[in-house]
Amino acid sequence: MASLNPLVRTAQSLFRHGIQHYINASDLDKMLTVIHSDNAIELLLKDKVKGFSSIHEKQIPSLLNDLRQDVLVSSLSGDIRLIHEIRNASYHLGISVDTYTLNYVIDTTRKLFNQCGLFPNAAMRA
Repeated sequence: MASLNPLVRTAQSLFRHGIQHYINASDLDKMLTVIHSDNAIELLLKDKVKGFSSIHEKQIPSLLNDLRQDVLVSSLSGDIRLIHEIRNASYHLGISVDTYTLNYVIDTTRKLFNQCGLFPNAAMRA
């Protein structure tokens, strides 16, 4: 298997760590699952736009705008925006994340990894 760049390796680590929090399932763990998943998504998007300048300063909305022509990303862009909104509500407003929403976040993040060809389908089962 080819060596992955640091953005992708960190995205994988964040998502795996988020899965560990998902398994624990306390309210704090649920929030951390969302935060780690959102951060992993952001790093995957930054990897896809790595040719652009100042990617480290970009956040999800501007990354999605840069990638609007990317079929893989654009198919999930609405879901990615929603996950980012869920993350912001959880992180900044202290809104609890229910199990249904948590599963949606995990499934969407897994889909993005799979669509980017970074994991076999079974690699990230919770």
